[in-house]
Amino acid sequence: MPLEVGAVRDPAELVPLTAVLGSAFARDAAATRVWFERAGIDQLRLARDGGEVGAGMIRIPMGQAFGGRFVPMCGIAGVAVRADRRRQGIATEMLRQQLQELRDQGFPLTTLYASNQPLYRALGYEQAGANYRGTLRPRDIDVRETEGGGTSIATAAERPEVEALYRDWAIQRPGHLDRGSYVWDRLWHPLDGGQVTFALLWDERRRLEAYVGYSQRWRDDGTLMQVTDAMSRTSRGWRRIWTHLRDASTMVGEIRLSTSPTDPLFVLQPHPVMKVTLFEPWMLRVTDPIAALEARGYAKGQPERLVVRIVDPLMGDQSFTMDVVDGRASVRKGGDPTAKIHTRGLSAMYTGYLSPFEAAALGLVEAGQRSLAAMQALFAGPSPWMRDFF
Repeated sequence: MPLEVGAVRDPAELVPLTAVLGSAFARDAAATRVWFERAGIDQLRLARDGGEVGAGMIRIPMGQAFGGRFVPMCGIAGVAVRADRRRQGIATEMLRQQLQELRDQGFPLTTLYASNQPLYRALGYEQAGANYRGTLRPRDIDVRETEGGGTSIATAAERPEVEALYRDWAIQRPGHLDRGSYVWDRLWHPLDGGQVTFALLWDERRRLEAYVGYSQRWRDDGTLMQVTDAMSRTSRGWRRIWTHLRDASTMVGEIRLSTSPTDPLFVLQPHPVMKVTLFEPWMLRVTDPIAALEARGYAKGQPERLVVRIVDPLMGDQSFTMDVVDGRASVRKGGDPTAKIHTRGLSAMYTGYLSPFEAAALGLVEAGQRSLAAMQALFAGPSPWMRDFF
């Protein structure tokens, strides 16, 4: 009997699904059910094998910023297979069917953090951005900003203002999420029940200039502060964030945060006191090349035409012609290709994570120098990253 993948049809199916995901991710039944409720029962997908639940996953509809536009994207999380059914191809088939469904539902992109990269590469995903972790001691923060308005602790009433500031900033940062309720709820109310403080930094006109969210927990060697989110509309605001965190130095022994080598919080430090390490690359898959290429933005300049053939063993190969004018692309099927791109190569180049020349070196693109240079001009941009882990 073929594997059947779909939404939850009967509440009774949540019992075995809870056991599968709870076991895989070391959560008890109560915590797993809270996880499901946060995501939305309608976003759970399970694989029925002979009538039994053999695997499951969670979908997270949101968006992701590329070229100054948010592109519809569905995140994937919680992929798990029942312990006695592993290594039988169930995860591969479940994901294959889901990729088809996501494309049909209008999601040209899907992004995830992979516990098994070979599995996802076989399905057309490729590394397309990164999540970095930084650590430093508060007393080593050598940034001080005394100008600005007041500081307050956020209440539920101020949550929309915080989220609007994030969105205004994130849309211009490749890879940043257009967060939906699932991600935002995890930031305000972590699944582990920990307390999060959002400090709001106002300017002189009582306009929100910046914010920083963090939690604290006690360790034997001192309190650990985990920065969960930070955003500013000005350079002064970023300095004010560091000033606020430095003021905790008498109580905190270490600060950890998601960051990147291009994060203003990293770049603004006068000395390299924060240790930054790659925590995990995230992977992306283009499910619909035409929709994906038309949805993102491009640098404005000389018009470009690109004719390529996308090799996609799962969705089917196709050739198309792409014309970019004034930062927007129009794409139509057909044309005489001057480049052949594997869908994994397209995924990595789409975000700007790999240049076309790097993708060619990996065997993901076959093209002449002229076509490679044209693609380089189209997809060039800051290295994609995100603060969020989902």
